[in-house]
Amino acid sequence: MKKYFFTSIFLFVLLAYPALSQKNRTIYTNIDKHYDRGIRLFKFEDYESAIEEFNNVLIFLPNDVNTLLLRGRSWYNLNDYQNALNDFNTVLIIDMYVVEGFMNRALTKLMLKDTIGAFSDIDTAIKLDPKNVELFRIRGFINASINDYLKSNEDYTKIIQLNSKYIQAYLSRGFNKDLLKDFEGAIKDYSAAINLDPKNIIALNNRGFTKINKGDYLAAIIDLNKALELDSTFTFAYNNRGNAKFELSDKSGACQDWEIAAKLESKEAKESFEKHCQ
Repeated sequence: MKKYFFTSIFLFVLLAYPALSQKNRTIYTNIDKHYDRGIRLFKFEDYESAIEEFNNVLIFLPNDVNTLLLRGRSWYNLNDYQNALNDFNTVLIIDMYVVEGFMNRALTKLMLKDTIGAFSDIDTAIKLDPKNVELFRIRGFINASINDYLKSNEDYTKIIQLNSKYIQAYLSRGFNKDLLKDFEGAIKDYSAAINLDPKNIIALNNRGFTKINKGDYLAAIIDLNKALELDSTFTFAYNNRGNAKFELSDKSGACQDWEIAAKLESKEAKESFEKHCQ
């Protein structure tokens, strides 16, 4: 009798398993659909709809780290930093070695004015992945946000040591050097970026801006002309070129550039135009 009982249970499991398996397949197919839709919506910057899809995934898989990271990033992009923080906290409770969890939580804490917490998280992320240039970029940004440009540049220098073709590191380090009035150093970094990408209008504009700060107005105009040849709607280049022309006593040319920049919604150019050209 006992043997028969176990045989009956075994047969029941065999009979029930195909139906259960089919149900599970349906559930997981639906989960995949919600996840894929969420990713597509995220890429198209429809973050609210993406969150709805990720919510549907998390009903069945509440500890899925990738979905929690994506939902957290969606909240972050909607400026809902507290909900973003909650998701990144959950990720790190599930797995305390997820680099992306620390990285995203660091950025979120920075937006919540928790600079100490931001540093703690990004430092932990770097310890976990010491060759990840994105982590140094973020720490460089955090240092710059508290006006510690020397520390910030240490991070950008580390990036360049890891990847000498990382253009953004040259741009960011050059920008910091300009703020530190190391104009030659800034120009050198912007030139390195331009050598890597001769059509980089940010590098051309920034080098022109630094040359203005250095007092080399003619050289600045050459860079700004090149930037505007590449993008005729580049507001900052018009404004900066106007400033350079004004310093060279070309008031007419300056006013023309400021007027164009003002039409492109540059507040600074509008103020310069109203002050000097009317």
